[in-house]
Amino acid sequence: MGGVIIKYKNTQSMVDLFKKAKTNPEAMKAITEWDTGKIAIQDLQPVLAKLHEASKEELDGIIKGIATNTKNLDHTVIAAVKKLRANGFKTALLTNNGWIDHEHKKSVLVDDVSYFDVVVESCKVKLRKPDAAIYLKTTEDLGIAPEACIFVDDLAMNCTGAEAVGMTSIELAGGDSGAMLKKLTELTGVSFDN
Repeated sequence: MGGVIIKYKNTQSMVDLFKKAKTNPEAMKAITEWDTGKIAIQDLQPVLAKLHEASKEELDGIIKGIATNTKNLDHTVIAAVKKLRANGFKTALLTNNGWIDHEHKKSVLVDDVSYFDVVVESCKVKLRKPDAAIYLKTTEDLGIAPEACIFVDDLAMNCTGAEAVGMTSIELAGGDSGAMLKKLTELTGVSFDN
C-alpha cells in the first residue's frame, strides 16, 4: 500500500530509513512486531530514534506521517486497479501495515478499499511480506493460483517473495507508476492510457 497506492511525502527519507532498519536487528524486530500486530505505531518511535538522526519533532512527524499518510494517494495506480477490475481481473490489497492505536481498533489503511476484491492486512493476519504464507493466503482468499497473479510492490524483497510462490511481480521503484503501468499493460493486455 505505502509506496504503491499511497505516495510517500518524502520517498527518499522512507527508503533511507528502511535501509538503515534492514541492517539493525532491533529495528527489524520492532518493524516486524508492528507489521504483525504485536505493537502500535507509537512503540516504533524509540527504535526509529536510534536509527534516524532527527529531532523528536522530526520523529513525531515520521510516526504521524506513517499513521496519517493514507490521504496522499496515487490516483493513477488506483485508476489502474479499478480498470483491471472492470476488465474482469480480481484485485487484492496485500499490505504490511500496523495498528495506529494500542487497542488494535484502527490500522493504517486507506479509507476506500472498495475497488479490491480482497484486503489482507499483515497486522490482522499476523504475517508479513515477504513471508510466503501471506502471499498464499491472499491467493487463497482470491480463489486463484499464485501463478495467475501479478504482484506490484515498491520493495524488491517483497517482489522476490511473491516470485518465490509463483507470482509475476512488478517493482514500482521510486514511485514511478508510469513504468509499472507499461509493464502491467504488457502482462494483461489492458491499456492504461486515457
